[in-house]
Amino acid sequence: ENGKSKCICFIMCYEKEESDRILKLNFSHLGNNVLIDYANKK
Repeated sequence: ENGKSKCICFIMCYEKEESDRILKLNFSHLGNNVLIDYANKK
């Protein structure tokens, strides 16, 4: 994965707010190049 634009699909089984909180804690170093796909979209 040597692309300049990295895109990470992160499938969570939590509520959106909880997922965002976890992502900010664990993936804040990646900046805005994170694509989130929620398993339980509501």
